Formats: sequence, C-alpha cells, structure tokens
Amino acid sequence: SRGCPFQCIFCSARLLSGYAYRFHSPERVLTEIELLVEKYKARQIAMLDDNFVVNKDRTMQICEMIIKKGYHKKIVWTCAARADQVDLEMLKLMKRAGCKLISFGVETGSQRLLDLIQKKLTLEQIKNAVKLAKKAKLLVRGTLILGLPTETKKESIQTIEFAKELGLDFAKFSLATPYPGTVLYDLAKKQGLLKEGDWSIFSSMAGFSKYDPVYIPEGRDPKELKQLQKLATRQFYFRPKQIFYLLKNTHKPSDLKLYYYAFLSLFLKK
Repeated sequence: SRGCPFQCIFCSARLLSGYAYRFHSPERVLTEIELLVEKYKARQIAMLDDNFVVNKDRTMQICEMIIKKGYHKKIVWTCAARADQVDLEMLKLMKRAGCKLISFGVETGSQRLLDLIQKKLTLEQIKNAVKLAKKAKLLVRGTLILGLPTETKKESIQTIEFAKELGLDFAKFSLATPYPGTVLYDLAKKQGLLKEGDWSIFSSMAGFSKYDPVYIPEGRDPKELKQLQKLATRQFYFRPKQIFYLLKNTHKPSDLKLYYYAFLSLFLKK
C-alpha cells in the first residue's frame, strides 16, 4: 500500500500520496510474495507500507492467504502499524502467518507532545498495543523522536523512560527533522529555527555524526540534543534483557563486528 490517512506534523509521506490510502489487492500481494519466495528464495520480507493495518479485512486476508499457501513455513516478515489499529485477533493471525516483528510509531512519552504533533493517540493506547503484540508473541519495535517543538529536557527524559517501560524489544531514537513538505518544516521555517542549505545533513541521526541537527527547538542546545540521542540508545540497549537478546541471536562473526562498531558510535565523541 501507499499513503497514510493520518496527519502527523513530522511525516513527509503526504508528498507522495497526499492523505490518500491506496493498496494492492491481497491477491496481488500474494503474487509478489510468491515471486520473492519461489524465484528469489527470499526468507525474510519487510512490508514497507507506511501502515500495514489501515484496512483490517485486507490485512487478515493477506495473512490467511500466506498460511493457505504454506509460506508461513518458509518466510518471516515485518511491518509497521499504528497503535490504535491493532487488536489481539489480528496480531495472533499475523504471528501465525509468519510475522516476526511489528513496529509502532511511539514518538514521545509526553501526552502533551503527542497532541502537539497531531498523532491522535494516547499513551494508554500505545501501552495497550505493545501489550497485545507481546501477548501474540511478536517482537515489538518502537520509533521515538527527541527534540520536538516546545519539548523540554524533562520531556525528553520522559520519552526515554517511556520506551524502557513499554517492554519494547527494539527502539530507534531520532531527532526531530523538518523534512520539506511537512507541517514541522513550515513551522520551523516560520520560527527561524531551520538550518537549510546542505541537504546531505538533513538527517534524524545527527547525534551519531560530526554535524549538528538541522532543527533546534527554542530553548534547546544542539550539543545537548546529540548527547540525548546517544544517551537514549545507551540506556535502552545497555540493559541485561537487551544484551541477552542480542547475544542469544548472534549467529556469525559479522554480528559481533556490527555490535563493536555500534558500541564505538555510542561512546566515542564525534
């Protein structure tokens, strides 16, 4: 599918699709999966839809077709979803159909900021979605944003703590980045808080780079935001549960090499 009917102020998907939601039929999706499995011997597939579960009936049909064809025994797959659009019935069927991981846009641990970015979600809905996904025995990833407009340092820490409390298996902490075409871009430009000119540094991962974030909310400091992004990642992943999971799922030397460089990026100054 392409597009998302929701209107979060940081999302640039509407540049391609407006707020329309268009999708291939379940039959067409299965044809593509069949091509990947039979011809290209794929064993892992990422459903790159902005939101895989917008249409529950379609999601359920795709899962049922995967099971009927027997592909749930040959592949694992991942997807992204909104926390208020999943239920236990759907998540259990997704698990049966080979879904290994579901990613939720958590964004922030502050209800005030959730409302500000027009997420149209509550913290309780996010907690419930993660709980249901874990009950369905799915791995859960959360994406979160630090440095949102008007965000205080206290709210940044609140977001980090929320990610840890949710029981997520994986978390990605980004810095708010006002991509052109977003409401956030217009807001940042109007407030004179946007650093433009070099598109190569328009990245939400500035905390792991030599350059500063392109957007600094009023009252915040670029150095502080970069340190917070690293702090969030360290605090989330340097816990016994996360370390045990990574080691348990380490199968080849290249995994250890990847962890080594990740460790350096978290502790070395840029």
